[in-house]
This record gives sequence, C-alpha cells and structure tokens, in this order.
Amino acid sequence: MDNSPITSNSWLSFIDADGSFYFNFKLNKDGLPIDLLYYMVLTQRQEYSKDSYVGKSYLPVLQTIADCLSTKVTSIERVKASYTERAYQVKTDKKDSKGLLLQYLDKYPAGVF
Repeated sequence: MDNSPITSNSWLSFIDADGSFYFNFKLNKDGLPIDLLYYMVLTQRQEYSKDSYVGKSYLPVLQTIADCLSTKVTSIERVKASYTERAYQVKTDKKDSKGLLLQYLDKYPAGVF
C-alpha cells in the first residue's frame, strides 16, 4: 500500500471518474453573470462490500483527501425506493480548498496518468 502524501503523485486524479465538477454563473437582477460558482464533489459509499487491506470503511481514505484539500468529510444519505444509500462526501466549497485542488490538478491533470 502506498502511504506517500497524496500531493506527491497523481493518485488523486481519479476524481475525473468518481468526482463531479460544478460550474455555474451567479447572475445579477438583469440576468448578467457577476460571479462564477464552482467546486468539486467526491462521493463514495461508506463501506466497501468486501474486506480488504484498508478495511471496510472508506472514511480513512476520504479523510486523507479532505485533509489534503483543507476541507471536511460529510456523511450523506440518499433514500431510494428499495434501500438507503449511505456515503461520505468531500466538497471543495471554500476558497482555500479550491486553490489547493487547482494547484494539485495543475501539477497532476485529471485523466493523465
């Protein structure tokens, strides 16, 4: 298992597959753009279905990612028709976390391994 800091390699670039990037314009009363709203969200189920060398919980991995991006892990629930999906989520919703993510992706572009 690789225990090197996330910022030392392209490992986190998997967010292009498992993460979502949100971009939208904030509009004034005339409908003209005045600001850009943007963030990245990474959501993973709370537990892996099998035992592995990292255990069953995804929390330690997502906490490491959150720490790297100076943000937090939140627990979410999505109620479906036949089950409830429990997941952990990391969101770059603060200026510092967005800046750290942009620096990382500048060094290790998503999708380029």
